[in-house]
Amino acid sequence: MTPPSWTIKLALIGLLAVVAVSPASSGAATGRAVSLRALSAAVRSGSSKQALSLCGMTKVVGYLVDGKNKDIILVGVADPGLPPLYLDDFVVALRNVWLTYAQVRGRVRYYSAPGCSIDPNPKTLRELQMVGDRISSPHDPDEMKRRLDEWRSVGSRPQKVRVMGVPYDTRFAKVMVDADYYMKRLVNGSVSLGIDGFESLTDLTIRAFRGELIGGKKANVSTQSLNRFWFCPGETTYEEQDGVTLLRSCSVQLLTEEEFLTEHDSVAGMGRPSPLARHFAGSFTAKYADIAAARPIYRELEGLFRFV
Repeated sequence: MTPPSWTIKLALIGLLAVVAVSPASSGAATGRAVSLRALSAAVRSGSSKQALSLCGMTKVVGYLVDGKNKDIILVGVADPGLPPLYLDDFVVALRNVWLTYAQVRGRVRYYSAPGCSIDPNPKTLRELQMVGDRISSPHDPDEMKRRLDEWRSVGSRPQKVRVMGVPYDTRFAKVMVDADYYMKRLVNGSVSLGIDGFESLTDLTIRAFRGELIGGKKANVSTQSLNRFWFCPGETTYEEQDGVTLLRSCSVQLLTEEEFLTEHDSVAGMGRPSPLARHFAGSFTAKYADIAAARPIYRELEGLFRFV
């Protein structure tokens, strides 16, 4: 979907060649270029359903500025092995970057990066602390397992969902929340992907406790803290030449911080991760491609990162 007058530069041809043979794509993947002006015209006229899925593009790897035609050409991959991309998500990303959703207070506009948070009720956190106190008391490994199951049960109660930086009633927001929610299920072990070398935080904790008890040590668990996890950009690199910008890398990483509940029922960060939570977050980041292959929601999440 490109204007007839558009002339492909040699740089773009090289870019498409790189895209088509990218190791991250399957053998059926092909390079694809899509004009934003043509997309806009197709949507306004209602003449192209393909425009809503970016004409089959499944991964954006760069863009070309076409000054002659006052256009921008998205460049990417059409790979049947990857989930589709959506024009709606791309537009939401553009509006976020251009401060359309920024909060205005007085004469100041406050930007927020796209994000979401799933927050437990403070009463639930208080109960978790009580369960944690019982976990730390001396008992045998089987009793420890029962107490940890109780911890997981309390922790699975409904929580409040917040969306930042984009409207809550968009597909963009739903992808973020779904990815965050499933990540929390991987944290507590309520689901398992069967990926070699990837364990839930609950399993890591149980194994650590068992090792301490078998070794004759008192179980060492922090009963007054909790762990926050969030996705953020990892290494992001690009190169630009003659109006062509190529996104070389745009990884997603999982970070964590240990938190605690204050006496006023507010959550405060401790400025550092707990050792086991840090291990889980590092493992998730290292295994992101495997996790995304098993749960395509994380490929969709990576697509949002690339849009932004």
